Amino acid sequence: YNYWYENPASLQVKSASVLATVSASYRVRFENDGLNADTFLITGTGSTTDFVVQYLDGNGVDRSAAVAGAGYTTPPMAPGAAVVWTVNVTPQPDGAAGGVTYVAVVTAASQGDATKSDQVRTQTTCVSPNLAMSKSVDLANALPGQDLSYTVVASSTGLSPAAGIVLVDSIP
Repeated sequence: YNYWYENPASLQVKSASVLATVSASYRVRFENDGLNADTFLITGTGSTTDFVVQYLDGNGVDRSAAVAGAGYTTPPMAPGAAVVWTVNVTPQPDGAAGGVTYVAVVTAASQGDATKSDQVRTQTTCVSPNLAMSKSVDLANALPGQDLSYTVVASSTGLSPAAGIVLVDSIP
């Protein structure tokens, strides 16, 4: 057999860049390349307040809680059998700032042969704009009838342009 095993993952890495609320989807293939039927313990990185990670098995069943917890044990797989899972990584609105990268690691460990463990890594970068705004006034104290000048500065430090921005500044 000519199979690649690495743990930790250094070469088996996929990257994607997405806007907030848009999922980066990665396909991960789990294969029993042994000579006997085997089960595999699948573990992976969980969600944060900035990024949600979802693990869907080959039937589309969400296994996220198990994978990010103690791990999910596959049903027995015959020699040569394989299943493809989908890993979705989604930057959250008002969470992941543009330019922030989240790494999710998925590990499959043979339950029949402790020497067989493999790991893949996903790197998802949120490319949403980072909007920042400040407002200042030229006088700290003004007399009635005196003119004031306000300065509003808006900037975006994210990895994509900010378009359609509307500023509303009501004067009491």
